[in-house]
Amino acid sequence: MKVIISLGSNKNQMENIEIAERELSCSFSAIRFSASRYTGDGYYNAVGVGETSLSYAELRTCTKNIEKRLGRTEDREVIPIDVDILQYDGHCYKPDDMMREYNIMLLKELE
Repeated sequence: MKVIISLGSNKNQMENIEIAERELSCSFSAIRFSASRYTGDGYYNAVGVGETSLSYAELRTCTKNIEKRLGRTEDREVIPIDVDILQYDGHCYKPDDMMREYNIMLLKELE
């Protein structure tokens, strides 16, 4: 299944995004990531486009486990890592996030 993933961080941004990308790569037969870019308010973001044999539920569990391992809590101000499935097998799960200017720009890098 084709998947679009977004990654964001406002704490140890570059390091946490790189770790998340490495961990995500294990769940994909192929995945490419954009560069990490500063998008404002202390946040860096990146996107990944790839192919996986995991179901949506399995991939969601994987993304939530990565967030937990990198220290994500219910705190809405400090975000060590946020990993979202924007699109899975053609279905858009986060339409507002897909339309964010920085995600559009980052996805264009992968075209």
